[in-house]
Amino acid sequence: MAFILCVITSLMATAAVCYGYDLELQETMLQPSTSSRSCVTSNKQKAVDFMKAFETGAQEPLSAIHPDIIEHNLGGTNGIEGVRGFLQALNGSARTKTVRVFQDGDYVFAHNDYDFGAAFGLKYAFDVFRFDKNGLMAEHWDNLQVKPSRPNPSNRTMIDGTTRMQNLKPEETAKNKVAIRKLLQEYFIQGRGQNMNLPLYEYFFDNVIQHNPAIADGLLAMKVAYAANQAVKYTQLHMVLGEGDYVFTTSAGTRGGKAVAVHDLFRMSSGKVVEHWDIVEEIPPRGKWRNNNGKF
Repeated sequence: MAFILCVITSLMATAAVCYGYDLELQETMLQPSTSSRSCVTSNKQKAVDFMKAFETGAQEPLSAIHPDIIEHNLGGTNGIEGVRGFLQALNGSARTKTVRVFQDGDYVFAHNDYDFGAAFGLKYAFDVFRFDKNGLMAEHWDNLQVKPSRPNPSNRTMIDGTTRMQNLKPEETAKNKVAIRKLLQEYFIQGRGQNMNLPLYEYFFDNVIQHNPAIADGLLAMKVAYAANQAVKYTQLHMVLGEGDYVFTTSAGTRGGKAVAVHDLFRMSSGKVVEHWDIVEEIPPRGKWRNNNGKF
């Protein structure tokens, strides 16, 4: 019996090294892989290793990138050479911290804290990767926002808060995705956020935790922000992904008359939003795009 337990413990430790899981905390947070053990690397780990390469300059993570990767960062170019050019521009000056990472089918989405140094500055970001059937990164989207100089009215930052993921049954995660899709379509797109007296309590807890840099906690604060025309007006929903008790979306919208991309992350409990993060990035004029893939 002792021998069997020893073998199981050893296998668990190997899995932890291969996949970056913290067994002591029992969290699904991934860390950069440092093991040379022979194991199958998860798509989550490939994404984390790649983003950490911004800091380390490591070349090995690039082996997980498709030679013709499609890039939706409008300042980037398609293909592996575009990725190499970005790493060269950073020249090891970046600092990267992946705070949350999730997977939904072929998609991995991550919440990141970046210090790009003199090249691009301090940014919070969401990154999304689509992997092909061979486990290669075939497509990438992101949204970046300059780090605010101070916390929001509830003393929260755009990156702090809960990091643990609750492992729900797939059908529960699917229900949460349906709820968020309905929320964005019916309230924020069809209603354009103009009628915030609608029963939003069906989707949000009254004391919802808010990480938007301009809005305080609570459903009332969100209603006030929309009534004052301080929030983004959503125009089209593009992507809905989820894992466990988290749902992630990408949307097009406007703010101050300018086109923006909006990435939202919702933590759910009992089918309602209990915590919310977002990143909003202005979409540059078409003439400034370095690729023709579009932001979405």
